[in-house]
Amino acid sequence: MIPMRSPEAKVVVEEKTRCDQNLGRDLIQRTLKRLEVEGKIFTSRVLNPRKGRSLTGWAKTPELDGEEVIRTQATSHSSSI
Repeated sequence: MIPMRSPEAKVVVEEKTRCDQNLGRDLIQRTLKRLEVEGKIFTSRVLNPRKGRSLTGWAKTPELDGEEVIRTQATSHSSSI
């Protein structure tokens, strides 16, 4: 249900899970929050297709900030030299 790399909006993930698994909204929200606390899923920003602030979503991989991307690239370049 949770995408691996590109995050999907939380409301979309909850709705898909409710339809597929036939579970209640509260149970799904508690389960997803527990998975987030356990580090199995991560909260990420999702671009809003309309104007306005970004939405939040879940993915199985953490979102990299700009600084983390730079550090990751610097580490990979120094290890290849």
